Amino acid sequence: MAKRSSARRLDGPRPDRSQLGQYSRRADSSSRDEAHTYSGWDELSRRWPGACSTTHRRHEMVSTENSRVRQLLEDFVAALTPTDHEPTLEELRETCDQWMTMNVPALPELIVEQVNAGGVSCLWARMPGTPAERTILYLHGGAYVVGSAIGYLGFAAALSRAADARVLLVDYRLAPENPHPAALEDAITAYRWLLTSTPAALTVVAGESSGGGLAVALLAALRDAGDEVPAAAVSISPWVDMTLSGASLDERAHLDPFTSRAGLEMNAGAYLQGKTQAPHRRHHCSPTWPAYHQRSSLSVPTTRSWTTRCGWQTAPATTALPPP
Repeated sequence: MAKRSSARRLDGPRPDRSQLGQYSRRADSSSRDEAHTYSGWDELSRRWPGACSTTHRRHEMVSTENSRVRQLLEDFVAALTPTDHEPTLEELRETCDQWMTMNVPALPELIVEQVNAGGVSCLWARMPGTPAERTILYLHGGAYVVGSAIGYLGFAAALSRAADARVLLVDYRLAPENPHPAALEDAITAYRWLLTSTPAALTVVAGESSGGGLAVALLAALRDAGDEVPAAAVSISPWVDMTLSGASLDERAHLDPFTSRAGLEMNAGAYLQGKTQAPHRRHHCSPTWPAYHQRSSLSVPTTRSWTTRCGWQTAPATTALPPP
């Protein structure tokens, strides 16, 4: 299997633990029960005991999955915050990849190929029998400072099997060595390279966390440059507001086992490094920003004609982008 380029690594003095940012362990877990409590359930069950059984089972299932995800996140944070030493950024990246490959392992039959996408290191990942045309360009998460294509092979395997499509994992450059707009430039380059062999109508751009924000920023950048946009985009729990202006960041901080304002501020600083853009280009690094002021002038719909042409089963959705 291909190894990550050492050019993306950073060896240096051990950082202070308070600077570990998004991945700082939360000592208070007392909110765990609160996250699963529905205060009106007892009264609802008392009044309509028979009619609530299905809803109750669904509620229990959601609570079980919620607990499982929270435990995984807490384990991930614990792995990134050892108690016996202060990890370097190099160690954080290695630990992130190791944790991902151990907890989300790739299926043995997954077909992996390293590729140079116009100068950007990428990995093709597909399950056997996957059509060569249907493609998902995936941008991994990691707060722009950790994460890699190799670490996401297990996720790509599941994605390829579920969507019956091949997945292009983009190993975009990471901060702080490569601040904004390096990651966006790599995403644009990889997308344009992909379109030399794959129609945009058969391409989906997707990502989660910082990768989800990068996916939205990619759409805005493509639109501004006059490029053909993909048929659809999927942005999973995206980080799209570098200003951290959302009230829920503070109001619901006690329910979040993973992120914190201090951590996000640190990671945003590592990514931007003072390179905030002019107002008409801020959506390239903080893609939700202009949406506060005026409605988008561009949408990327998953239309019936596209799903019929591709043969993909998708729910109707529209991704709105801020105007240039």
